[in-house]
Amino acid sequence: MHTKNTVSSRDKTTVRISTSTRNKLKEIADQENTTLLSVLERAVELYRRQQFLQDVNEAYQTLQQNEKELAELESVYQEFDTTLSDGLSMDENWIKEGEVDDESQKGK
Repeated sequence: MHTKNTVSSRDKTTVRISTSTRNKLKEIADQENTTLLSVLERAVELYRRQQFLQDVNEAYQTLQQNEKELAELESVYQEFDTTLSDGLSMDENWIKEGEVDDESQKGK
């Protein structure tokens, strides 16, 4: 269940949409006990994220077609892979900042 949005009137604008789209927004808002504005804002945010991921995927596909740039990226990945070789045990169980669970250290 979502709560109602509170947006000041100076933060609003008018957007014309079809009646069928407005009815779909209202149906969703009624089901979720929220406002049309809240449903529309979430829909726009989800669409924005979807477009971002689509752009990232397209850029990565382009990168995969350029062997030199792809090799450079993979060398950067390899540099980060060495960060796990810092001498810390992979079996340590950190319970709080600076504290290790004593059970995870038994038998060492």
